[in-house]
Amino acid sequence: PSAPIIPVRPYLAIAFISLAITTALSGSFLFPSDLDDALTHLMIYGFIVPIALALSVRNLPLFMRLAFPPSRALLPILVSYVAGFVLRLVPALERVFAFDSNIIARLVGLGALLEGGALLAFIWQFDVLLRRKTPWIASRVQPPPDYVETRKPTRKNYPDYGEFGRFELLIISAY
Repeated sequence: PSAPIIPVRPYLAIAFISLAITTALSGSFLFPSDLDDALTHLMIYGFIVPIALALSVRNLPLFMRLAFPPSRALLPILVSYVAGFVLRLVPALERVFAFDSNIIARLVGLGALLEGGALLAFIWQFDVLLRRKTPWIASRVQPPPDYVETRKPTRKNYPDYGEFGRFELLIISAY
């Protein structure tokens, strides 16, 4: 068995590298105006989104009885997300390198397509919306025939008793 941190390490690495870059470039609590868009993009798409994806990978299968997505299927999605993320930061380099504005617009557009496509592919692979895959609990060992259940049964098709309401609908609507 692997450590629980292993599947989320790439997401956490992206998040904390983005946070470190943003902190180093800002130098204070106010962003320099010429880097405002890049630093905001670094914080939202470089820090917040990877943290949300890492939490999704580790926690949502447990709480919503989803299938654990295989890391080998999520890695190419993460690589395309990072490629799109970096391409969307190209305008911040415009003052350092002399790029043609048409090239910058195309690179930013390609970056937006890669970023958005990767997020859609993550949602599809993660199977939050459609629940096409068999949940992880299907592979659990069944209790022995003489086992007596001491707890009341959970809600049908849900892992809890409903004491917190239908939180699944809130999570699904967030995705």
